[in-house]
Amino acid sequence: MKFDREKVLTAFNATKGREGDIGWFANTPKELKIIVGDFKKAKELIQCDGMITMPFVAEDGKVSMFFYPAPYEYLQKSGLRRTT
Repeated sequence: MKFDREKVLTAFNATKGREGDIGWFANTPKELKIIVGDFKKAKELIQCDGMITMPFVAEDGKVSMFFYPAPYEYLQKSGLRRTT
């Protein structure tokens, strides 16, 4: 999967993320690019708050500065879907 840095969500554009979205979480852009490129298992976004520095919370409770929503093709292949 090609990494598109324009799709990366941060505290500045966190409102584009919605609870229930599936994607990848990281605390640095470099780490996020590696995770997405390695096809690590995507997780569900359970909380998104653009008013704080670490706005994204994954289903496992880990907080992150960056979120990369999974593309539709990944969701189809994985049998995953948005929950909201």
